[in-house]
Amino acid sequence: MNRIRAALRPLLAAREHNRLLIICAAAFLLSVGMGLTSPVVSLYAQSLGVSTSLVGVYITTFALGRILVTIPAGRAADRWGRRSLLGVGPLIIATAALGQALAPSYALRLAFRLVDGLGSGLVMSAIYLSAADLTTPSERGRITSLFHTALLGGLTVGPAIGGVVAEGFGLAGPFFGMALLSLIIGPVLWLALPELPSAAARAETEAAPPAPRPSTSKPVGRPANAAGRLWADPNFVLVALAGFVTFFARAGARDTILPLLGHAELGLGAPQLGVIFTAMAAMNLVAVPVGGQLTDRVGRKPAIFIGLMIIAGSSLLLALTPNTFGFVLGALLMGFGKGFSEPAAMVYMTDISPAGRYGASYGLFLTLRDVGLLAGPVALGRIADLSDLRLPLLLTAGVTLAVSVLFVGLAHETLRRRQLTRPRV
Repeated sequence: MNRIRAALRPLLAAREHNRLLIICAAAFLLSVGMGLTSPVVSLYAQSLGVSTSLVGVYITTFALGRILVTIPAGRAADRWGRRSLLGVGPLIIATAALGQALAPSYALRLAFRLVDGLGSGLVMSAIYLSAADLTTPSERGRITSLFHTALLGGLTVGPAIGGVVAEGFGLAGPFFGMALLSLIIGPVLWLALPELPSAAARAETEAAPPAPRPSTSKPVGRPANAAGRLWADPNFVLVALAGFVTFFARAGARDTILPLLGHAELGLGAPQLGVIFTAMAAMNLVAVPVGGQLTDRVGRKPAIFIGLMIIAGSSLLLALTPNTFGFVLGALLMGFGKGFSEPAAMVYMTDISPAGRYGASYGLFLTLRDVGLLAGPVALGRIADLSDLRLPLLLTAGVTLAVSVLFVGLAHETLRRRQLTRPRV
């Protein structure tokens, strides 16, 4: 803990050290809770005797819940503060987890699965925004990478714990574990994180015009027109495309096509695939701090471009490789590319958002990422049905390459040289 504090001193004022540590700890525990159920969620739905397609519906309903609530959650966080969502969101997740653990029918479990997605959308929006509130342009990449490391760490540890819990307490055990964690996290966040003045007051201060020029000054943070202003900004559209394609590749190429390809054409079993996916998660963790350093030292555009190019190259390698070595190498590179580009895209999006009023921007950006989670498995799975398991990976490489070229060619760099040396006030 002392080493973490020492690393944060150059980045944050002393009063903000504990706040960031609490946010990162909460992100880690929330991710552990979500990860607990990931090894068993398909089996748990299937235990009711439903078809494979209905199992798929059960899984994707979670993403649907997040899509429905993320934009309203961002606006609510800007209007009423982050603290309310941080307190209420985990309680909704706990209710949904208990409901899934105890529900006797598929329909009831599906309903609680949707509620789970709603709660996750609320709390993850608020916790992303709480981390963003603590950043300034000069250290935004490093702080964001630290936050993402906590998230990825929880998602890496959670499935292993969930498998042990399911072995000892049955398939419903991980859902009880997620409920318990969420019941603890909600009150702790409510009590330990009083609302940051910068979430509201900083926006008014920084957005105020230096001179009384009502004809040219622009109002900040009007929720009614927030989405229209974002879509009118080509930089937002480009970074949203980068976020979408990253999650499209994650859910479609990595989670859907890779296991099928490894099993069908290379003869890899579940244990081998489990080791490979764990190694991919480890590569995520390795890449995040590297990408954060590059984002703050060189710029946002290079980090996003490099990450997308690695994803494109790894998809091409996976589509063409005839052996297990190439498959493993491609999988590891894909994990590294995702960990490299994802935090950098969040930093870029924060840069182009109104200071202290990130809710609308984050809400729309995170929603578009979740659309990628929904669209990837459906689109690439359908393409695989019509052709083979390698064509979806080729298309993923092509789409990711196109987006990376568009981004590096058209997006503006948001990091300025003067921001690298500007002292934190």
